[in-house]
Amino acid sequence: MFRRLASLLILVVAGSCSGDLPSSAVSDSQAERDFGILRSSTSIVSLMRERNIRSPDLSAPDPLLQLQRELAKSDPDGTFAGITYDLTRGNSLAVDWLVQTPNRWGRRADDLTWFEMGCKDCEPGQRCPAALAARRVTAGTGGVEIMGIGRLGAGITEDFANQSELACDLMFGAAHKSIRIAQQDLGFRLGRSDTLFAESALDEMIDLMERDGDVYVVLSNPGSIGNGGSPHYNDVPLQVLAKRLKDIVQKRIDTADPRSRYAIRKGPDPVNALLCSRFHLAPFRFGPDDSWPGGKTIANHSKLWMVDDRIFYIGSDNMYPVNLQEFGFIVDDRKAVDALIESYWNPLWQWSRRASVSGEGVEKCIFREIIE
Repeated sequence: MFRRLASLLILVVAGSCSGDLPSSAVSDSQAERDFGILRSSTSIVSLMRERNIRSPDLSAPDPLLQLQRELAKSDPDGTFAGITYDLTRGNSLAVDWLVQTPNRWGRRADDLTWFEMGCKDCEPGQRCPAALAARRVTAGTGGVEIMGIGRLGAGITEDFANQSELACDLMFGAAHKSIRIAQQDLGFRLGRSDTLFAESALDEMIDLMERDGDVYVVLSNPGSIGNGGSPHYNDVPLQVLAKRLKDIVQKRIDTADPRSRYAIRKGPDPVNALLCSRFHLAPFRFGPDDSWPGGKTIANHSKLWMVDDRIFYIGSDNMYPVNLQEFGFIVDDRKAVDALIESYWNPLWQWSRRASVSGEGVEKCIFREIIE
């Protein structure tokens, strides 16, 4: 499977995410099913509960092997094994496997040069993705475990074939310390009167925060449009995401103690205290500027998540709930994740956190600004 795998791309992941988005997203209330029958509309929460699907133990050996076994419970006949989920071992990554436009972090927006994929007029030392297309992940010669993970789009099958979202939720549930996310958005509202969120993923994030873990999220900027004219923003302001998170945490508190809402508070609001300290939210920045020259907003089209600085996903799958066909890779390798953090995540967060709206050191936390 991986003999023909091209280099993993960080800053540019195209293909299945382009074009018009079908209005096939479903809310939890629509995702009903008969017991024991898996459908394409099956909710992740119901699936995990009724099939006893559990998160891997990251302290145990072979977490991706554990993940493979749990994913198989969502596919009892093995119909999609090797299609939407496939674990391979013995892979090796080149030392310079991480491909991104070099030497661009921290530069002014008007100091960046647009390069065609052919890279005919590259600066000295410039390495564009097209020039690296021949690089392969070598199978059978190393010790890297990589899981190919995907989902089938709406209308392809009536069976459950969304192992990508299921794997994300399971890995989030396995986190002990941190979840790091770089995405276009966590919600979807384009052409809709309501807003859909990846509810199960949000629940897993909140579970981690309640265990004293931290969640870091970098999203696209409001109104972002790609050079091809496609939207890289789902009409979900950060305030709407913050309101949804706040509602979920408040509901948990009310469920645990229905009288708590009416009690005289003697300390900080526990909802704001949790979210303002543990949920680190920022719009995408690559340098000191908030926009491109002329005021055009900066888009983030990455699809990356990382758990405990140990295992990461990179591919095409958005975390907002729209039923597109997607594919990516989950990688468990210490050296690879160290390179990813040093070369991509650290500069991403260094510049994005300057515009952060919640998290450590943010005075005007967005969760305190929301009016009930």
